[in-house]
Amino acid sequence: MRIVDRNNAGEAYKFIGELSSANAALLKAWWIGSPAIDAAQRSKVGALLASVAEKKAWIACDCLDASGTSSSKPPVMFPRDKDGSYSIQRGIKGDRAKHAVECPFHWDEGEFAKGKPSGGGRRTGTAAAPPDFLLYKHNGYTAAEPAASDGSIRSPGSTRRDSLQERLFFIMQAAGINRFGSSVVAARDDRKRIREACIPIDIYDEADLEDIVWTSTKWLTEGWAINKLRTLRSSSGWPATVPMQGFFLLSAMGIDGHRIICGKHSVVEVERPVNVFAGATPARSPYAVMVSAKLDEATGTLRMVRAYAHPRFCDERSGAKWSLCPVDSDYERKALGALIYVARKAAADGIDVTIEKPLRDIFPGDNEIGCRPDFLVHTGQRTLCIETMGSAAEEYRCRKVGMHDIMRKIGPLIKDERVGVDSDTANRTLIAKVFAELRMGTSRL
Repeated sequence: MRIVDRNNAGEAYKFIGELSSANAALLKAWWIGSPAIDAAQRSKVGALLASVAEKKAWIACDCLDASGTSSSKPPVMFPRDKDGSYSIQRGIKGDRAKHAVECPFHWDEGEFAKGKPSGGGRRTGTAAAPPDFLLYKHNGYTAAEPAASDGSIRSPGSTRRDSLQERLFFIMQAAGINRFGSSVVAARDDRKRIREACIPIDIYDEADLEDIVWTSTKWLTEGWAINKLRTLRSSSGWPATVPMQGFFLLSAMGIDGHRIICGKHSVVEVERPVNVFAGATPARSPYAVMVSAKLDEATGTLRMVRAYAHPRFCDERSGAKWSLCPVDSDYERKALGALIYVARKAAADGIDVTIEKPLRDIFPGDNEIGCRPDFLVHTGQRTLCIETMGSAAEEYRCRKVGMHDIMRKIGPLIKDERVGVDSDTANRTLIAKVFAELRMGTSRL
């Protein structure tokens, strides 16, 4: 693997360095979630990606090299920094080269194939690809330890998104759980929307996603889930090489090691410690939890293999106490409550406002580097970007400058300042800023 200068799609690459074979192997192992990757190695990956970012450079993959000759048009990967934790974004715009099918960087576990997938083989070479959502492989990723709640900056780390997080966010976005208008949605409505969104998504010809995504612990305690998998195995075209499996999407009051506490008398245990999202200023309970369950055909039992928990929105004052919408911090929780108030107040004034919590990167215009604002405020043909600032540290704010410039290509940027500010004051300030921008936009029409 080589280091290349940044360029525009279609331009020739300028090679400025090379990754050692050890670092290239480490990067690949980290990407696929190898169980051999521990906290120290994740930190090493973070430092590696940080050094590439400091050079304002990208990583060129060697998967298209032939007979020792470097490809002149290699697939490239961009180091991405979010609050001091580095990840990789693959170059996909324009005529950027794609990774070879056998390259680990070609695949993201949890991605959906285009159209109806065919069952039968693993995703290698010429073998038929099993349905992407079903593909299960061992993932040794564990979230990094969170930084201190005062917003202090930690040394560069690295994050490889958990495949269950990918699945969770896909479903949340498909169901519109991350969007709020003037009406308030209760938990039972969220679950109904999830089921309705899963029905049109084909897993294969005889089953859809709704068959294997279960939104209540009763599917476990009453035996409905294991009976469903047995039925699918005996009477459908489930790919023979793919383990029988499904997913529980639950709300949890708390996480305790292997235990998912869904209620006073409702606890789900999984085989591995639950992977809990840890951001720079992480939120605590309650959580939206995605659990991977597999049918053990040797014993005839349902194994609760592993789980991913992401903090979810709750705010009694906004009336959306039970929303399953993911949030990344307690600051975001409070900000979303204030923004929902904006949507409801605007509706009373005859203005249609929708609040969105983006769950995927956004690429404004022809921008190749994606961004993900904390929130978007949509009204008419106009969109505002809201960034909840998680630290007052100069280093943190300097890192945000480049990403904020990209966000401004979407629409005006509003910074939500909450560090060292009481919640009520911060909420009032954010509400006033948003309404001021909305009024300014209306006056321009």
